[in-house]
Amino acid sequence: MSALSTMPMRLVGDRFELVPAQSAFGCLLRLTRLNQLNSADFRSFFGLYVRRDDDLHHVLATSPSRRQAMAAALKLELPNTWDPAIWKPYREHQVPSAVTTPLRYCVACIRLGYHCHVHQLPWISHCPWHGVNLRTNCPRCDGSLAMTSGAGRKLLTCSCGMDLLNESAAARLSRPVEGAERYLDTYLTWAQTMRHCQILVGTPPEVPSSHALSQLVQLPATLRRPESAPSPTPARAYQRELPSERLSPAEDARRMMGLRDAVPRMLHLPRFMENGCASVVREIALTLPPGSLSPRERTFFLGMVAEENEEPLRPQASAVVCSLPPLAMGDQRFLNLQSVHPVCARFLVHLEDAFAIDVPGLAAGLRKQTLGLLRRVQCDVLCRNYSEGLRAILARYVPQLYAGHKRRLQLTVPLALARLDGNPCVWVAFASMSTYEDANDLLTASAGLKWTQPRGK
Repeated sequence: MSALSTMPMRLVGDRFELVPAQSAFGCLLRLTRLNQLNSADFRSFFGLYVRRDDDLHHVLATSPSRRQAMAAALKLELPNTWDPAIWKPYREHQVPSAVTTPLRYCVACIRLGYHCHVHQLPWISHCPWHGVNLRTNCPRCDGSLAMTSGAGRKLLTCSCGMDLLNESAAARLSRPVEGAERYLDTYLTWAQTMRHCQILVGTPPEVPSSHALSQLVQLPATLRRPESAPSPTPARAYQRELPSERLSPAEDARRMMGLRDAVPRMLHLPRFMENGCASVVREIALTLPPGSLSPRERTFFLGMVAEENEEPLRPQASAVVCSLPPLAMGDQRFLNLQSVHPVCARFLVHLEDAFAIDVPGLAAGLRKQTLGLLRRVQCDVLCRNYSEGLRAILARYVPQLYAGHKRRLQLTVPLALARLDGNPCVWVAFASMSTYEDANDLLTASAGLKWTQPRGK
């Protein structure tokens, strides 16, 4: 941020070296409040054309052209710390990037007119140098703060009268907060290093949730505070590869190509996926209430007919239910992908493409080693989403499946962080699916049921 100290236009609070790595919104906030500027001055002082209801933090965090215009108006070399991308310790593959979380702030920092993008990171819950919880709303009434030019009150004030910024204390600030510069330098160096070998894999249009990101990113010990307790549901870490005897690299890759169809229908199951899918089918069949499957359906699911004393609740077989387990043709298995939500098929493809991205310093031997790791993750993700799909469809025919509170129908979307270096690892987290698309699949026909789950007795 040294470029900020060369600003020729002198305004109160323009010594940005006192607030290291200040965000673009932090600069706007500090200058606006300490110089008693209003929304009519945004264009002349900051070169900003904004609507009255635009969230100023969101606008500056997601719009490179607005950040450039603001830097030009202030006669600054555009600070790289204004760009949220440099704070991410990963590259993004198939992840919506023009999204930012609501303003998060440290009460002690914002009092001095200081906001930094490190406070926006989901994997950081406390201010790294003050140690206090980061907040989004008013600390007094939990109401919304003024973030727009048309709010009718000063930025970062609440309708209850709470003002987060102490203009007198901000104007008297004479040196940076102790520990801030050292922490930020260490963090940015670490994030830059990680971007060379870490790739975040998502499935548009699903936006990664903050909770999922907080599970995936692992801060080194030097950047963690004691107050930052581990997540109660950490992401699953994959480090072990599948045994080589379960892999057929060329054949597996050929079969996985079936997922790249516009609307995938059938997947010629690779060998490494066969046992997992068979286990899913058997587990679900054995947890169904007795008699839920007709004799013919039971044969498809368990390979056995019903016991003589078991009265089937549904004597007639359903072609839909019979099509759910993998279809056996000789020693080959084929999975009906209508029982897997399209978001899962896309994720498996995106993950495969991410593993093919060139990573500087990754030796050829390690590149081959990561294939087994990739296949292990793909198998587990497919099995999880296959299980969810089976339950979603079976619930139409077996209403008792969700008669209890503990068995609730839920579809999830995977998010993965792959580290491809000398110690390859993949972390995978799942979040509730927010977008249900019509891909002419069986899940679409069952989607309405997810909102009408029977109540438990």
